[in-house]
Amino acid sequence: MWQRTFIMAFFLLPLLLGAQGNILSTYSQGKYSDCLANCKEQLEANPKDSMALYIQGLCLIQANDYKSALKSLEAAVENNFQPAANAKVQQARCLAQLGKQEEALDLLSKLVKEGFSSYQAFEQEQFEVFAHQENFQNLKDSVHRRAFPCFYDPNYTHFDFWLGGWDVFVGDIKVGENTITKQEGGCSVLEQYSTARDYIGQSLNFYDPSDGLWKQFWSDNTQGLTKYIETERRPGYLQFISEPSSTPTSNGTLRMTFTLQEDGSVRQFIEQKQTPESEWQSAFDGRYVKRENKN
Repeated sequence: MWQRTFIMAFFLLPLLLGAQGNILSTYSQGKYSDCLANCKEQLEANPKDSMALYIQGLCLIQANDYKSALKSLEAAVENNFQPAANAKVQQARCLAQLGKQEEALDLLSKLVKEGFSSYQAFEQEQFEVFAHQENFQNLKDSVHRRAFPCFYDPNYTHFDFWLGGWDVFVGDIKVGENTITKQEGGCSVLEQYSTARDYIGQSLNFYDPSDGLWKQFWSDNTQGLTKYIETERRPGYLQFISEPSSTPTSNGTLRMTFTLQEDGSVRQFIEQKQTPESEWQSAFDGRYVKRENKN
């Protein structure tokens, strides 16, 4: 008996998914009129199809028919659409545009208390009516902290003093340009370095919670790959040392130190030694100066 049931389900599944697949496809392509037609057809066959009700609500929002959208989204929740929070935040978009701002804020507040963490949902244009409302901004900030915790963890923000667009100098001579940006929701730092001599490279920098240390992986157009691990950290200061597996091996061991200066510039000092017994020798002493905005 179970084998017959399994075989029937196997062959029927594509048919069941076909209708929802068409609905999702037309919505993702921005074909909202076609999407609404597909939703209507599906709901005539199954009025309690929560996915069709949900997507229909989204398409109606795109058509600025907030009253009908709200009704469809409420029906989706009543028919156990999951995750229900996604449908409820869409309901709040409708309420905000229907002049029911208090109801919208109450609904958003409940969602945040229940752990809602989609920051992008709070960026929707329908919520612009709350742009100057402190309650909404507080809710939005709470969701941002939940969605992007690295922006608020001092371990992950330690290297923020290096962020920005920089001109790189050795002495008074400009040797390159470097752009340092946050990536992965603030959980890593990307370096993109270039020079007039066709030498380019980039590094990925990140705090590793497994051992509590910062790491850097540097790669360049000479096939070099240097793996660094933190040796010392304090405010405005971060020091790394290269790992033995770094290439080329002819570089020996490298010690790299970043120090924030009083004028806002950053010093990057790289030292090198070939054997454990030898003395550290200066390999690069660069000064990062914030690049002037040319606009």
